[in-house]
Order: sequence, then C-alpha cells, then structure tokens
Amino acid sequence: MDNNSHPTTTPVCVSQRTAWQVRSAAEHLAAIEHQLDIEHSDALSNHGVWVVVTRLRLGLAEDRVRADLLQYNERIKVKSLPDGREQVTPTDPGEDQMEAYPAFVSFFDARLREAIDEERSSSSEEASEQEGIVRRAMSRVVAEHLPKVSRGVAAAAFHPILHLGLGLESCLPTAVSEGLAYLYARSWKAHDTFEVTVTLASDKDTSRLSTAFLKTLRGWCASAAADGSLLSQLQAATKKGRFTKRALAGMAQKCLLEQRVDCYLPVLGTPGTGATAGTQKLESSAAMLQPVASEVRRVLEEDLDELFLFTAAALAVSKGEFFVLHGLTSLWSVRATIIHVPDAAPEVCLDLMASWLRAYFAAYVAQGLPGAAKLLEVIDCFVQHDIKGAAAIVREGVGETASGEDPWELSFNEALAQEDEHVLKAYWMLIEMQGKYASSDPKADDILLDCARFISKNGLHFAEYATELSRA
Repeated sequence: MDNNSHPTTTPVCVSQRTAWQVRSAAEHLAAIEHQLDIEHSDALSNHGVWVVVTRLRLGLAEDRVRADLLQYNERIKVKSLPDGREQVTPTDPGEDQMEAYPAFVSFFDARLREAIDEERSSSSEEASEQEGIVRRAMSRVVAEHLPKVSRGVAAAAFHPILHLGLGLESCLPTAVSEGLAYLYARSWKAHDTFEVTVTLASDKDTSRLSTAFLKTLRGWCASAAADGSLLSQLQAATKKGRFTKRALAGMAQKCLLEQRVDCYLPVLGTPGTGATAGTQKLESSAAMLQPVASEVRRVLEEDLDELFLFTAAALAVSKGEFFVLHGLTSLWSVRATIIHVPDAAPEVCLDLMASWLRAYFAAYVAQGLPGAAKLLEVIDCFVQHDIKGAAAIVREGVGETASGEDPWELSFNEALAQEDEHVLKAYWMLIEMQGKYASSDPKADDILLDCARFISKNGLHFAEYATELSRA
C-alpha cells in the first residue's frame, strides 16, 4: 500500500470545491509530480497527484497540501524523470514498455499543448472562461488514443486508467498526459481477448447494460466460488496471503480475461434514427450504433452511475478489501473518461466498460471472492432494482450510522488520519457522488455513506483465499 503518515490532530471541516476552483493550486503542485516517475519501488504506482487533488477538492489549504505532498514524495523515494528526454509517439500498448514512459509523457505533453493552443485560437471565450477550452483540448487528444488503450485496463492494478480519469475530471493536462503514457506503457491488451457482443434492443425491452453486467458477474462469481481447481491455482499463486501483479498477469493469460461479455442496450424507439434491433460483435458494431450514438451515451452514463453504487456496496461487504476498492476507484475513472470524452465512439466506450468488468472480476476472484455470499445478495438486489434491500445488507455489515456528528465530516477526519492514500481517494469519490441518486432512491446515499464510514474508520485489508472462499 502507499501510506501517508501525516495524521491530523485538529478536526478539519469538509469543504467541497470544484476542479476549476482549485485548478491554480492543483496545477502548481501537480507540476512537481510531473517531473517524477509514475512508479516507485517494485512497480508500485505513484499517488502524488491524488494527494494533491483529493485534499484540495475537500477543502484543505494549499500549504497543508504541499507539506503532505513533499512528505509523501520523501517517503516513497520516487525517482525524477530524465531531463532533455526525447519524444516518442506511442503506437501499440504493451505490458512492458516502462522504459519508454518518459518519452511517451513528452509526446503527450506536446500534443496537449498543441491542442490547447488550437482550441484557444479558434475560441471566442474570454480568458476568465478558459475551462471549456482546456477540457475540449484534453477530450480531443484522449479521443484520438482511446480506441487503442480501451482494453487491458487491469494492468498495474488499474492505475493507468485511474490517472487518466482523474486528469479529465480535474481538468489537469499533466495528469491526462501521464495517464495516456501509462496506459501505453502498462497494458494487458494482449491478454484481454474476450469476445464482446452488442445487442440493440427494442424500447419495450427493460433490460439495462448494468443489469446484464451484474448478472454476468454473478454467474462468474458463483462458478468461481464452486471451482476447487481455480482455488488451488489461486493459492499456488499467492505470497503471504496476497496476490502479486505477476501472478494476476499469469492468471489473466490463462482464464480470467477470456470470458464472453454481452452488452444489452435498450435505446431504440426514437423515430427517424434508422437504427435496427439486432446483435453484432463489438468490432463490427459501429454502423449499427452510430444512428443512436447520443442515446447510447445517455444509457451508458446512467448505467455507470448504477455500477458505481454497486461497487460501493461491494467494497462495504468485502470489509474494505484492497483490490475491491480498486474496482470502485477504477470504475469512477472509467465513468469520468466516458463523460469527459463526448466524441468517443459508442463501441469504444463499450469496450472500455467491458474490459473494466473483466478486470474487476479478475481482481475479485484473485483475492478469493471477499464477502462473496453477501455480494451475491447485493447483486440480486441491484438486478431487481431494490436499492433499499442492498442498503440494508450493507448497513448490517458495517453497523449503525454515527450519531451526534456529521457522519461525512467525521469520516473525512478519520480518512485523513489513515496511513493509506487509497482511503482518502475513495472517500473523495464517494462524497462527490453523494446526492446524485436522491431522485431515484435516497437509500443510495446510505450505501455511499456506510462504505465511506467503514473504510475511513477501519482502513483496508488484503483478503485471504481459503477463509473468504469458504464463506461463499
């Protein structure tokens, strides 16, 4: 884990800020990280930009954030990127191209500057309204490369897509540059060979993409829980009760990233679209999807919100398992990427979502299905659109809500005091999503809060295989 030993002794009030409100401070501090490598000791990912963004967006003063960042960098002892490095245009993502990472960053730095200059020269916006210019430029560059890097997002424990999503949501071109370079330098695209089919259903069909995903996930998890040979394989690949990246890479090649994914899109019914119901393989679905591209995007964004809520429930019932947390944070970044790159083709967005689902399953199985019995109950509730039932399962697992204090504020101070940067990252995402579900079901916010409360108070843990599987 990446720790941050800067506990707070004086309670701090949560003061949520937008990306643009903190952009000046975020750019200044992120520039420090931009001179450093994206990985440190034994291929662990550098979380420095997360130290910056989460603290600034939650209301901490810039001086405090700078102190935390410098302390973090000193502790992980990350190396600086070389000066005067060349630019190399990435062509194909691979799992072992980290030597080229500095040159990839130089390429994307230059490409993003060029895109920003082009947007600025063609825009009539005032200087005080430059956020749109920067966001359009970042979106253009990402849209150019997303088709190549949308598959294989399990690599480096999801951190490349995490970085990209953070940069897009936070309007930080340096983080977008790092995320794209990292996606090319660390990718499991070569192993992500599963087949994806896309079905355009009639408007009378009430199936949803998120429902189909969750049913698929449920089937895989139930099968894996009953598969003794898979358990033996996983146990053989463990080291001191936790999986290694190399072990997961080996398993990915064998079985975990090869199962079929079906995407159901109930988006027809709009007169004049020219779209026809049917099923096709993803790689040949562009013509079928294009007439309803805007409707597909609407469906995807709704389903991403529901899937994020599910990952929060799964994290809670796993009792804060480390890689189940990465499923939540990586889905947040997939969501941010799709939302902030409106020109991404529907089939590319679907490919990214399907790759995330496979990666989530791989990490979840590799960790021994933590909390599997409760997870299957939660999935059943979501499939039936029973958010109240899912919230009750989560509440039972984490205990009653705190009384007498604002529970979000209490959890914020507990998360700040945790010696793990991942906790505050997840807390920030959970509180950012608070209120988004109120119109559909207020119990959804209970799931987010209970998840935040548990990980902030208790931290994270690594699942142990035999124990967890025996509970499934």
